[in-house]
Amino acid sequence: MKYSSIFIFFILSLTVFGQGKIYLFNGNQISVDSIGIKDIDNNFHYTKPGSHSLHKIKAEKIFSIENKDGKEEVLFKPDTANGDFPIPQMKSYLIGVHDSRETYQAPNATFGGVLVGTASGFLGIIYGPVPVALYAAIVSVRYPTVANQPIVNTAMVNDEYYQYGYQIYAKRKKLKNAAISGGISLITSFIILKKYNQQIDSGWLKFRHNIFGK
Repeated sequence: MKYSSIFIFFILSLTVFGQGKIYLFNGNQISVDSIGIKDIDNNFHYTKPGSHSLHKIKAEKIFSIENKDGKEEVLFKPDTANGDFPIPQMKSYLIGVHDSRETYQAPNATFGGVLVGTASGFLGIIYGPVPVALYAAIVSVRYPTVANQPIVNTAMVNDEYYQYGYQIYAKRKKLKNAAISGGISLITSFIILKKYNQQIDSGWLKFRHNIFGK
């Protein structure tokens, strides 16, 4: 009964404003048709465009909420003493993170991981991960030049906070791609080499048996 009362209260308190957005601190942007007031568990409930299903998200994950007219309610309260960016700069940073999440691919890091992982298979499963880890660490050190990327927000490409957000996530993606592609290639290479060596050993034993009878 208590759950039902809260649920009904939430439904009645929904603000329907057409398509708006929820901006998250991880760079994600959620398109919404409606969003309710914060509940007793510090959650915001919302519906997505074209759906009547209710979703919820913790308030501390939300930077701001924007309605269809572009009016934005910022939930973020910067603590500059703790190193937080001011609100406008934080918004630019998060847009940079979002654009990097959506468009940055890091194909060179992935391809390099494949090459290093494949070659590392010769070192075995114990020592093979070492060069893979070193490659992933090295390739992620260099930040990409945002202006040289094929898809960016041209209106913000010169904003240093946008660039920083873009580069921070791009660096993580390069590290992740290099580590995953390197790890998968290492395991694949090790398995193939092990089977190949087993076939060589088996062939040698048969040859020796046929020639020497033992």
